[in-house]
Formats: sequence, structure tokens, C-alpha cells
Amino acid sequence: MAEQNQDMKPVQIKTGVIEMPGIDVTPYIGRKVKLASVQEFTGKFGYGVKIETGILDTIKLGKDKVVELKASKIFGLNQDEHENIGWTKDSLLAVFLESMGVKHYNDLAGKDVIVQSTLGKDGKKYLTF
Repeated sequence: MAEQNQDMKPVQIKTGVIEMPGIDVTPYIGRKVKLASVQEFTGKFGYGVKIETGILDTIKLGKDKVVELKASKIFGLNQDEHENIGWTKDSLLAVFLESMGVKHYNDLAGKDVIVQSTLGKDGKKYLTF
């Protein structure tokens, strides 16, 4: 017979789909801000780079949850047959770098962008640039 965890107590509660509070991102759209960080990562779909602005606002959600609101963009990176990692000349990252006037994403920190919104697969608006 399995031992019961001392921190867990059985309860009977009524559960179902609930609505969580959302954040209205409209007031931030069109704001000119500086890019603050560039982070390389690897994940489920391979290598990528995440670019973020500084904190636009700090919002309290619920009793104990605080959210730092930032605009961000994620770009995928490619790996060739020699295991070099980078981006292609016609990729979205290449277009973005050219529009920002830089050769490499590491040179983006401190550059100005205009905050925009994008619709996620979940139907919520997220901040990007």
C-alpha cells in the first residue's frame, strides 16, 4: 500500500474551466522602448534567440502573483551539415537585423523598437516589436 504524503490532505472540491485575469496590452502598443536583452537557447525545436525589451510595467495579478511586462520576439536558428549555427540570408532574423542596422543579434541591446502586439494561438494578445 502506498504511503500518503504528509503535506497532502484529501479534499472534495467542485472544479471546471475558469477565467483567469488577463492583461490589456493596448496602452503599451506604439511605445518606443530600448531592447534590453538577447539570449540564445536550445529547446524542443532546436536553437533560437530571444530578444526582449526592458520592463514596461509591473502588474499584480491576484493575491501573490506579480508579472513584469516586456515585449519580446523569438527567432529560430539553423544548423548546417558542419554543425555551424546561424541564420539564412532570407530568414526573418536576417530581415530584422537589416532593419535594425546591425550585422549580429548581439548588437541589438540598446536599440530602439516600437512595441506592437501579436495574437497568440490561445487567442490572447502578446507584446512584441
